[in-house]
Amino acid sequence: MDRTQALLATMIGVQIAGFALLWWKPADERLPIALTAPPIDPASIQVAVKPSDEAALRSAVREVLRQEMRAQGPAPGHASTAASVAEARPASAPAAIQQSNQIVDRALAAGVWTDADNQALLRVAPQLSQGDRIALVDKLFGAINRQQLKPAGALPSL
Repeated sequence: MDRTQALLATMIGVQIAGFALLWWKPADERLPIALTAPPIDPASIQVAVKPSDEAALRSAVREVLRQEMRAQGPAPGHASTAASVAEARPASAPAAIQQSNQIVDRALAAGVWTDADNQALLRVAPQLSQGDRIALVDKLFGAINRQQLKPAGALPSL
């Protein structure tokens, strides 16, 4: 018998001995084994999960949310009139739009977006409106996705 067969025979012997020890206990000490799960009444689950008065609970939650919203005041950038919308979103400076477009066009012509381009655009960004920033980012990432522009360093960020 080679070494592998001897090891295998030993393992089988140990397993058989282990099973014999498991069943050696007297019958009254063995734990009963349930082969099926106990039946569950679906009505009891719904009662445990569903509140007794769902409409009252919803109403209470709505009222708490309303009180919290009133206590916090209007959200930042929230505008209730057309005049406040114009104040909340100032228009871009024409020089900033021109300068940012020159930076992006120069990078597109070169086919590479560098860290210097990113820094130059970040210097101009505070003078741009949110809409103009989004348009620039769309233009840049569209060019990157079409593989017309390769980032060499940090990705464009505004």
